Amino acid sequence: MFDEAKYVAVYGILMLGLIVELLIGIGRSPFGALSGAAILAIAALQAVFIFLVFMHGRYGARPVAVFAVISLVTVVPLFIALLYSVVMPHHGSLP
Repeated sequence: MFDEAKYVAVYGILMLGLIVELLIGIGRSPFGALSGAAILAIAALQAVFIFLVFMHGRYGARPVAVFAVISLVTVVPLFIALLYSVVMPHHGSLP
């Protein structure tokens, strides 16, 4: 049961990163020139994170936890910035 929950959390983090990458790719104007760099940075972190998860038995749980935290620290501010950049037609900006 614990192993399944661990992998659900890992895939959740990876999917959140993918969703943020897609949202940044669709709405590049709020991020300007940094949008491409942000997408590449998230993709690179995800690639390293996936590698560590794949090699979990060899490297242990600590590197996987470190890259999970780094991925979240990278993805969450970009997602919040994206939410603040969305404008609703009748209500103005979100939050």
